[in-house]
Amino acid sequence: MERYRRRYGFTQFTRNPHFPVTTLLLMRAGVAYGRDNDVTAYVEAGVKMMWENGLKMDDPEVFVKAFNDAGFDGQGLLEATQDPEVKAALVANTQGDGDRGVFGIPACFVGDEQFCDKDHIEEMEWWVQHRDWKD
Repeated sequence: MERYRRRYGFTQFTRNPHFPVTTLLLMRAGVAYGRDNDVTAYVEAGVKMMWENGLKMDDPEVFVKAFNDAGFDGQGLLEATQDPEVKAALVANTQGDGDRGVFGIPACFVGDEQFCDKDHIEEMEWWVQHRDWKD
């Protein structure tokens, strides 16, 4: 992680002093947000909160304030985490990922080949460029 941070010049990264942080709240809110929105902005905000600002994102008060400060409806997201449909969708997503062998993030697939974690993105790019697509 440190090599990757230095290589790409991420100067704001910090180890979260609350780690490990239970991410259930973040994941449920991401599912809820993703029902009507592209989750890119949500994920980018959450990553910044966890790995730049060092916030304890499993604390509901911290969660609401951080997302409000980032321009989201923090309270609405928090409330949506209790929606049974959101909970069921997260369980289904998690089961699907588990069935496919996903073990980390980001996880990307090219066919059945999994590339997991940021430092394997270049390997994935190489695979896409050099794979014999006839097999």
